Amino acid sequence: MNFSLSHILSLPVAALLALAAGFDVSAQNTDTLSVEQFRRKLAEVESLRKSYNFPGAMDLCAEIEDSVFPDSLSKELSEISLLSSNGENMMDFCSSPVAVAKKRFSVKDFFLHYPLRDRSWRKTPNVLDTLGGSVAPAVYFEEGDKEIFFSATEQDGTRNIFRTAWRDTVWSAPELVSESTTSPSEEIFPMVSPDGNNLYFASKGLFGMGGYDLYVSSKDPKTGEWGVPVNMGFPYSSPYDDFLYAVTDDFKYAVFASNRECGPGSDSVYVYVLEYDASPVRKRITSPAELLSLSKLAPKSVSSASSSSGNTKIDSYMNLYSSVSDLRERISAYSGRMEEVRSSLSSASSDKRESLLSELTKMEQEIPLLQDSLTKSTARLQDHEMDLLSEGIVIDPIKEMRKRNTSQTVAFSFPSMKIGPDPDIRILKPEPVFDYTFQVLAEGRYALDNTLPEGLVYQLQLFSQQTKAEVSKLGGLSPVFFREEPGKVVHTAGVFRTYKDALANLPKARKTFKSAFIVAFLDGKSVTVARARELERTIHEMFLIRIYPSDGANLSAAARSAVSAVSDLDLVRVSDSGTVSYILGNFDSKEEAESTAKTLRSAGLANVNVESAGLSSPKI
Repeated sequence: MNFSLSHILSLPVAALLALAAGFDVSAQNTDTLSVEQFRRKLAEVESLRKSYNFPGAMDLCAEIEDSVFPDSLSKELSEISLLSSNGENMMDFCSSPVAVAKKRFSVKDFFLHYPLRDRSWRKTPNVLDTLGGSVAPAVYFEEGDKEIFFSATEQDGTRNIFRTAWRDTVWSAPELVSESTTSPSEEIFPMVSPDGNNLYFASKGLFGMGGYDLYVSSKDPKTGEWGVPVNMGFPYSSPYDDFLYAVTDDFKYAVFASNRECGPGSDSVYVYVLEYDASPVRKRITSPAELLSLSKLAPKSVSSASSSSGNTKIDSYMNLYSSVSDLRERISAYSGRMEEVRSSLSSASSDKRESLLSELTKMEQEIPLLQDSLTKSTARLQDHEMDLLSEGIVIDPIKEMRKRNTSQTVAFSFPSMKIGPDPDIRILKPEPVFDYTFQVLAEGRYALDNTLPEGLVYQLQLFSQQTKAEVSKLGGLSPVFFREEPGKVVHTAGVFRTYKDALANLPKARKTFKSAFIVAFLDGKSVTVARARELERTIHEMFLIRIYPSDGANLSAAARSAVSAVSDLDLVRVSDSGTVSYILGNFDSKEEAESTAKTLRSAGLANVNVESAGLSSPKI
């Protein structure tokens, strides 16, 4: 018989005495739920949660918790209670975006109706996402992009967000975007804002309300690292599946998809088009009915039917033409205002001057972004125009705008894009991204030597408890280390020389230990991960030049003079298993070492090789 703590504390003294004496008081004071009754109650909770009545769902969860039910069902109650609690907390952070349009599409190709660049969606599986799947049937990247963010399925079946960057002739080996964007569940449909400052994606495993929620992570302008993702809240996220949030190049629209209005088992989603708001006002909504109404994102009415031509391609062209015109007007207005500000600076008071300088700086930062958006939008407009010309359609946009009664609201027309060609991407074969000793086995293993190596290392902290854990509790990880601290024994796994290696292996640890996180040590002493990453940036590979004497014993005086002439680094004679060589080093780069070696060869030294000297020590 199970009793919750809250129930036990609520019992009268007589009942507590009876309970202590071994008498069964549950029949008189506690409801006992059969599996069928428990399931029925849980279905009620789910109904309340999906109706946005999170407080009601929480109350019913508490009622169920005060009942007696089989232990095997506790996890289900805990999971739905957490989602309901998250939803209730998110009621404090609701925004009210202006809805422009919404339309229902098949889940198989809904993404082709986003106002993005045509032929930039690539079907999966492909070289980036080798497994693909119905949950993410395509990857988005435009021709000419130098950086691609994508979701891919790992060997354990979960999806994480990866990044690859152009490296002159090949693409870099894919790597996880960051520790904070990785969860034990799935992350899909990453999209970067047109200015490159925000990364939007959907996740099932981060703080959310159920299904996929929408998140945004902002880039640190100093380090280039992506910050902790934030749930975008109502009405973007919901108790249903919400995904693929994107911002158009002109920052006019924000678009995302959801199955919130499609019914259970539906194979379709709604695509919602909103006016983009860079800084939405957040407010608390306490009424479930108001929250439900907000989540439907009903579009504002269109006041003129003449705003649509009936041809979606022409409408798409005109919408883009309007966006290009708006961008040109904004750039022109900014330029004019900047001239006014500059002319006012010389005669402005000190207080006014500071204000004008601040305004000028902001506009100087904004104009390149607007110009970039204009360039991209103009290119898209030209592509649309060529498509129309190929079908024999010639448009005079000025006349078309006059026909449409521009004083009225222009209707949004969903485009019909085409899938682009299979990506022709050559990716560097990834070097091993984790220490070869870190493994997931049938049974975990402790490290034979529990001492951490010298230098900077990262580990995955798994859990703490009062005593050293049994091997069966290690989740198959190897090697596992332990260290004793006051009142507890901390268990960590793996030894990684770079943060990237630790991050790549973090999802494996979180499969068993959901709260696992990265920790760092320098010469066996704990340091913050931030400090470790700062130190890691000072570490780089060193190189040396190895010279073999022609007589196998000693360098001639002429050879020594040649070395002294091209370098003031130390020259050391070494003997390894009877083989004599001279080492010149260390060089900070391979290029510097190769250049010196080339000069030595031209001076007559024949046997000259460039070798790695290992990693430099962190600069403390």
